[in-house]
Amino acid sequence: MTILAFLLGLSFANASLQIHPTRVILSGGERVAQVTIEHRGDRPETYRISTMFYRMSEDGSMTPTLTPEEADRSAHKYIRFSPKKVTLEPFKEQVVRILLRNPGAIPEADLRTHLYFRPSDEVPKTTNSSDDNKTQMSLKAKVAVAIPVIVKNKKNYDYEKTLKLQNLKIKKGEKPEFTVDILNDSDNFIHGNFRMYYQKDDKKYLISRVNGVSVYTNKRTAKYQIKMPDSVKLESGKVNLELKLPSSEGGDTIASTSIEL
Repeated sequence: MTILAFLLGLSFANASLQIHPTRVILSGGERVAQVTIEHRGDRPETYRISTMFYRMSEDGSMTPTLTPEEADRSAHKYIRFSPKKVTLEPFKEQVVRILLRNPGAIPEADLRTHLYFRPSDEVPKTTNSSDDNKTQMSLKAKVAVAIPVIVKNKKNYDYEKTLKLQNLKIKKGEKPEFTVDILNDSDNFIHGNFRMYYQKDDKKYLISRVNGVSVYTNKRTAKYQIKMPDSVKLESGKVNLELKLPSSEGGDTIASTSIEL
């Protein structure tokens, strides 16, 4: 059994394959990047590496497609990488090099693809139990990992005019959560971090943080659990939600919204 994990700026702690960084950006004339993969299983494993395009739905789910349309702005034909197959011993690493080819032909836009790491489909071995003489099969789920590769070939990003957060809703209870519409009136691919604050009686509390929020569509409705501090209860007051760029890109707030409880 193979499970797919998307590393959209997040880590997948239970995977036998660890990758760093979990998101690749080629911008500002950069043509070369690299990722390091580490196999943390207890036996050698072969990984096959390829590019794969995933189309995002409005709810944020990702679906693979072999025929991306022009509007999808796939970076597939501009990306080269090496190696395409690697066998790793337990806790050994391998560097995968990524090259942006023919940069002069790339349109002034954001392009993207995913680098897809798939473990081999080896049939599990069987072992004979010496106690009851029964045959037992050792089954262990294998994890395929996909990380985004983003090509940023634009000179200016005017988030103030093109990006909005709307329809923020808070669900209270034992497991509070929030939903919000992210409206992206541009051909930008958005990647950032949510920070949610609760204000009451002149006090401000950070009540939730969500890292690795990606938007590849003109509208995405995002839903996340609010992981509040035990000392804070959502009652009457004001909730502010901010979408910030990653610290590696300056950490600026690029969109915000608020509601009164």
